[in-house]
Amino acid sequence: MQFSAKTEARIVAMYQEGTSTNNIGRLLGFHKSHAVKVLAAHHVPLRCRRLTPSEMVAMTEIYADGVSGTEIAKQFGTTPTTVYGALERQGIERRPSYNGFLGVCNHDFFNIIDTELKAYFLGAMSGDGCVSQDNEIIFSLKHSDRALVEAFRSALEIGNPVHDVTTDKVFQGYPFRYKAARVSVNSCMLAEALARFGIIPAKTGRTRPALIPGEVPSELEAPYWRGWVDTDGWVGAKVRPCTSSDAKRRQFKVGLTGDRPVVEAFRDYCMRHTPTEGTIRPNHNIWSYSVTDSYAMQVAAVLYDGATVSLDRKHDAYLQWRALRPDWIR
Repeated sequence: MQFSAKTEARIVAMYQEGTSTNNIGRLLGFHKSHAVKVLAAHHVPLRCRRLTPSEMVAMTEIYADGVSGTEIAKQFGTTPTTVYGALERQGIERRPSYNGFLGVCNHDFFNIIDTELKAYFLGAMSGDGCVSQDNEIIFSLKHSDRALVEAFRSALEIGNPVHDVTTDKVFQGYPFRYKAARVSVNSCMLAEALARFGIIPAKTGRTRPALIPGEVPSELEAPYWRGWVDTDGWVGAKVRPCTSSDAKRRQFKVGLTGDRPVVEAFRDYCMRHTPTEGTIRPNHNIWSYSVTDSYAMQVAAVLYDGATVSLDRKHDAYLQWRALRPDWIR
């Protein structure tokens, strides 16, 4: 495997800062042997020495104070794997919440929602994000929406690359292959911040809307709901059963599906911007709400006009319909 000079420098820097070759490979998406080769090429000696009994006792005391294995490894010039091995030999149970390491990212990103990016990706994580039991933050969309996954990675400064993942699925008895773009990072701090909004493992049935104002400022309400709609809603045309291509015989829709408290909050948001009388309807074990035609156009204008981050295909659908029906804009 060939790396750019920038990536090689990053591998060396991560190792010198205390990250093990195993975790370097896991964070950057390759086997640790490639990291070992890069270090050898740069004449960086590997950390491999026996710990003294006094060092192991000191590690146990420091770990009991709540310091992570990664930080302890930096203090003693060794690897987290060596630290956890020493703790295990002394009968110390490893804390599972860090999953052995913290990933490279902005761990404070969701602590305070004060920018468009933070509000948008809070909504997007609420809609299609995932948090594992091991505090792995996962954002995955279908492969054609990869650009938004890359934008998420960039906004949170995640060190891991975006991966393409193919899964065999079955829908109504028909097997198919689903290709997705996925990025993840381990962070107990991000997981704790997201949990405030019900974004937790197996979150369906437990998500809630953010408090506006309060948790999300009023001026960031549009990007917050745009993130929801882009990942767990719909924006676009639905052709009615007819032979005419007249735009008046087609519907433009904006909608959202999710837990009832979230859908009710979205309905209230729509009703503040247009006199819609749409109805919340059951959708299996969740709920859905949508507005159509001129009302949908007015909601979409609030969501997408001036946006600097959005899902391209839904934003484009709005722009195409706006060009087709400018009379629907107040």
